[in-house]
Amino acid sequence: LDAVAEYIRAENPDVVLLQEVDRGASRTGWIDQHAELLSRLPLMRDERSCWYWRALYVPGPKHEHLGRVHMHLSVFSKYRLGTCRRVPLPLISSDSCLMR
Repeated sequence: LDAVAEYIRAENPDVVLLQEVDRGASRTGWIDQHAELLSRLPLMRDERSCWYWRALYVPGPKHEHLGRVHMHLSVFSKYRLGTCRRVPLPLISSDSCLMR
């Protein structure tokens, strides 16, 4: 997380969009990566986070189970943000699109 925060600070963006940010998942030692990054980015005045994959337990991969998964999309901004909402794309109901 230190390297990610250092890179963001060096680039000095107005808005940062991140995906696969764990918030209390077992695979990252229960760390809230969103909160940890925010604490390392003092110029970011506003933030939002919205889940995009959560599961109580993922029994794979075979050699080391992921356990609890709680992945988020994170937005950090130097400017005030509005509300956050997740808009999922429609699910593909079959493999038929691959046959076209």
